[in-house]
Amino acid sequence: MQADEARALEKKYKAVIEGGGVNSKQFWAIRRNLRRANTEDLSCLRAADGSYIHEQENVLAYVASYFQDLYSPRKEPRFDQQWTKFAEAKILALQDNRQYENLWFNAPIQDNEIEAVLKVLPNGKAEGKDKIPYEFIKYGGRTMEETLKTITKRVFNEELIPQQWNQLITVSIPKGKKNPEYLENKRGITLASNVGKTF
Repeated sequence: MQADEARALEKKYKAVIEGGGVNSKQFWAIRRNLRRANTEDLSCLRAADGSYIHEQENVLAYVASYFQDLYSPRKEPRFDQQWTKFAEAKILALQDNRQYENLWFNAPIQDNEIEAVLKVLPNGKAEGKDKIPYEFIKYGGRTMEETLKTITKRVFNEELIPQQWNQLITVSIPKGKKNPEYLENKRGITLASNVGKTF
């Protein structure tokens, strides 16, 4: 049985290489299947009181509530008021003094900047809700590069971020060898759009 599996794997490997490596359809089909196989099982969780939560709708609601509470900032009225006053003063100062428009980071995005970013994008990183991996952006060819240039320049010039870039996914990763049925034993990781992070 193992010899058959090894031959099948080698056959797939050769098909990927002959089809163009990471640019081949075979590569992306295999990657999609692997990603689906590695999805997290949230079919059953334990609440903080030890009771089991079985129904998917209840599990999802519990997970959403848990991480929302965990990552929501705690209200501190005195700090909030001081921070608001500080931010408003800075905004007014910037509105009165237009010199900030001449700073280097406010210069229009150049093609060579985008090309440099594409060269250093990492491989093998998780994608956000849009399901666009860095490899697709990095190895998408000239058409992808030109599309990315158009998008980034438009976002920069219009000062409007696409809504999809703000849609995040939170996944939970077990902490060590603790019981994964409890959310307290998991670490929440937030995944954002790779296109948005490239910008």
